[in-house]
Amino acid sequence: DYSQVPLVLHIGAQVVPAETSEDADDAEDMLAATFELLIPQADVVVIDYARLAGWIADGHLRVEGLATPMHAFLAAGSDWVIAQGAPLRPGHTAHMLIGTTGATTHYPVSPAPDRSGSSGGVVAAALAALLAQGKTMPEAVEPALAQGDLALAHGFVAGMGRRIPRRLGVA
Repeated sequence: DYSQVPLVLHIGAQVVPAETSEDADDAEDMLAATFELLIPQADVVVIDYARLAGWIADGHLRVEGLATPMHAFLAAGSDWVIAQGAPLRPGHTAHMLIGTTGATTHYPVSPAPDRSGSSGGVVAAALAALLAQGKTMPEAVEPALAQGDLALAHGFVAGMGRRIPRRLGVA
């Protein structure tokens, strides 16, 4: 109904482990629905590379014959993919933007503070806001990634858990 509104799909890094076989079946159904229904409509998929690597290791995602594992999302219908923390070479990672035209751009990964979670949710929200302002995907990605880094840097640790990004404003 709203084809003029860009769809930014964030697929986070954290996975809740399945406690029963029914939970595992539900997780597989959710993954199938994501690839069949959401990704073909997505203008951009924002995914943490750790999640992608987990899907490949578990056999949920087949990447044979693809230039990179991120190309699975392009093959499924997304226009762009942002993979956070993708390996470039041993010991080096980067955020990668890959488009259907084959263009690939690497962005540096800022070292995250101790016990940090993923900034993917913040990046996806910032990206949606920048795209809504009329920016092109390549123009919007760098400031969205910077916002994610800033949110993590100014985040807080509630108790003994992971650092929570400070999404609204900076202290």
